[in-house]
Amino acid sequence: MSEIKMMHGNPERAKHQSVIYTTADGKFKYQLDMDYAKDLPEDIKTLPYLGNVSGGFCDANDNLYVTLRGGGVIMNPGPQTMFVKLDPNGHYLGRLGEGQFGPIHFGNVTPEGTILVATVMQQQVVELGMDDKIIRTIGTKNDGCHNKKDDPKGVVP
Repeated sequence: MSEIKMMHGNPERAKHQSVIYTTADGKFKYQLDMDYAKDLPEDIKTLPYLGNVSGGFCDANDNLYVTLRGGGVIMNPGPQTMFVKLDPNGHYLGRLGEGQFGPIHFGNVTPEGTILVATVMQQQVVELGMDDKIIRTIGTKNDGCHNKKDDPKGVVP
């Protein structure tokens, strides 16, 4: 049996390639900027290069919330799942939700200024305040998805 090799992202990759994302309608183009995040604390400084970023979204003030899956999910040790908040120029403003839920499927800021978080493994939607406190949860933690034919809770068309 051959040896298993661990692969990590290369912090220098942006110097060697140009990564441009185009929206489906072709109206907008975005270019990856590996140096956008500034002043990150030491414990999360390398996470963007190790594949732990799973998405992001902005609030009404153009602050960016970067979704980190947490160290235990992607083959490297590190902090737990959280949102890292950056100002419009990429400067670190803080973190939210650290250790409060498992891997994040996605998040979004509501018109009321709270964050809705869809969790992957816990199968819940969590509403998180900007004070880092959970406001409410929707769904039963770890109850799963009921869409199987033999599941009495499920509904199959």
